[in-house]
Amino acid sequence: MNQPIDAAKVTIVSIVGHGANYMAVATSAAGISQQFSQTHSFLYLDLPLWVFFVATLVLAAIGSLASLYTDVMQDGDMTAGMMAVNLVLGFVAGNVGAFILLPVFTENPPMPLVLLTALIMSFIGTVIIKNIGEIVRSAEMSQALKSLFIEVVTVVKDLIVGRIKAVFALFFGGGR
Repeated sequence: MNQPIDAAKVTIVSIVGHGANYMAVATSAAGISQQFSQTHSFLYLDLPLWVFFVATLVLAAIGSLASLYTDVMQDGDMTAGMMAVNLVLGFVAGNVGAFILLPVFTENPPMPLVLLTALIMSFIGTVIIKNIGEIVRSAEMSQALKSLFIEVVTVVKDLIVGRIKAVFALFFGGGR
């Protein structure tokens, strides 16, 4: 019977594999902590980078919470669950705006801009997510939005076709 030997082999391989995994995690954690310990000059202070990441998260939470006091969010028909979902999604929108969208548009964004983006995007994100939820729930608003979209597409199409006709008339002499 080889079962005890096979079980021992599997156990040893598992222990070695987990040990390698722990070493990789520890190495990664050491690298991340070294990167977060780098200082960044802000308002004539050399602050560690982790302070800015924490400040960005806090500002995203503040922007999401501050959006509750706008007139758009003061509806009496919002349940606690809907409010929590709006707040969490606003927080996520602030962090996505600060850490993903802003670096797409600027190669090396300054830290004040990152902080401001987190605050504003979380505030705007909460309100926009609530408005999108209202549009999805209301059939009348969905229909109005669809008709508005069709009207805008028609106007843009007419504008483009008119410009193309004008270019053809200019090049081929159709305007005489």
